[in-house]
Amino acid sequence: MKEQLSSSVIMWAVPFYLFMITLEIVVSALQKKDHYNWPEMLSNMACGVVQQIGDAAVNLLLIPLYILVQQSFGLINFGESFAIFILFFIIKDFMYYWVHRAGHENSFLWGIHLVHHQPKFYNYSVGLRMPLFHHIVDIFPMMAAALLGFTIEVYVVVSVIWASLQILTHTNYIKNQIPLISKIFVTPSHHRVHHGRNDPYINKNYGGIFSLWDRMFGTYQKELIDNPVEYGVVESDYTLDPIESNLIYWRKLTKKAIDNKKFILVSSSLILIGSTFIIFSKQLSVIQTILPAIFLLIIFKYIFKLNRI
Repeated sequence: MKEQLSSSVIMWAVPFYLFMITLEIVVSALQKKDHYNWPEMLSNMACGVVQQIGDAAVNLLLIPLYILVQQSFGLINFGESFAIFILFFIIKDFMYYWVHRAGHENSFLWGIHLVHHQPKFYNYSVGLRMPLFHHIVDIFPMMAAALLGFTIEVYVVVSVIWASLQILTHTNYIKNQIPLISKIFVTPSHHRVHHGRNDPYINKNYGGIFSLWDRMFGTYQKELIDNPVEYGVVESDYTLDPIESNLIYWRKLTKKAIDNKKFILVSSSLILIGSTFIIFSKQLSVIQTILPAIFLLIIFKYIFKLNRI
């Protein structure tokens, strides 16, 4: 099972995605709805292919690491019963809420995640548009699951089902909230809000499957009839190129840093002082080495605070 994570995702998730996309295209055409833009749809699918290639490469390291951590340091041997699959499904979605939230509220992580939010047309193909570097973020919930003691088989099966179900929320159909269901689960209306680039929708509704987390932690926002959701990202830069879409934020961030004289001055000073600490660290105590470094980091944080571009 451990060698088949990527192939499992492709075997189950991608055909399901393609079926739902085809169905939505047909229904949209029959109803003469403008839900699809063909170049953007092809870009979304290309991003999905690029992401799968990246995942396949990274999994060569992550899967063995997961098994090593789980077998050597796992707190509990959960086994693989049906109840364990359900338990991990809930835990995975809870961890996803916080990782997803960090992906929007942290500048560095937003640079990775924004690829999924670039499309200006909201449809099932958006579910395929995932970031190339998302495994950088995924490593945290993966290692947490391994430390808890969930086997790689449980992690793989739950992840495939969990990810596949989320495509159902990427649609403009099912306009209204669904009574009772929407109190517990993420609905298309709930997730449309999450993809909004206009107030009051920005940074709301982070849940993947369960909407409970947003209601519990104060990030829930209802879709408003008199305030239609505008899709896309606040940043003006946008490209259909599946590779460049993963890099465009970093190019802009780098240019901003280079053009900022304060950033250059502070960064150069930190590198110089840090190098000095490294050279003389053998002659200093641990406290004498660490405290000045922490002090410099605090100064750096307040002199040049990185926000979203």
